[in-house]
Amino acid sequence: MAAPAPSWKFSGAYFENCNCTVVCPCLFSTQAPFTAQPTEGACEVAFGFHIDQGRYGDARLDGLNVGVILRTPGPMAEGNGDAALYLDERADDAQRAALQAIFSGQAGGVMGVLAPLIGNVLGVKTTPIVWTSDGHRRALEIPNVMHLAVKAVPSVMGADKEI
Repeated sequence: MAAPAPSWKFSGAYFENCNCTVVCPCLFSTQAPFTAQPTEGACEVAFGFHIDQGRYGDARLDGLNVGVILRTPGPMAEGNGDAALYLDERADDAQRAALQAIFSGQAGGVMGVLAPLIGNVLGVKTTPIVWTSDGHRRALEIPNVMHLAVKAVPSVMGADKEI
């Protein structure tokens, strides 16, 4: 029997962006979450994470970044997805193991909910990852892999409020 995962928690920021032509129908739809048909047929989504403060057991995760790329051939809830995981090269061995456990879903949490939708893990790569945050703009760059940037849209709370 496998030992239980160490306790963990972190705070920070994240964003995601998909290939749909409108706001992500997985999240913003009259249908149940993750069941709407992607506007481009397949769902291709990239996630960027920055950990301000965090830990996994004894491993501190402060300041580390992670990128995740996920593709499902149809609605996300139908699964059969391919995923790739990119871990911050600044992480030591214990930190890399912790990030892999958390962001692969092995340690539970939100990524643990997505894990059953993934049929094929394309790989886990340690690489430079640059996270930038400027007002409502967030960006994640993984050289030779992706440059992803988003800017929050104004909400009913006002343009100067964080979303």
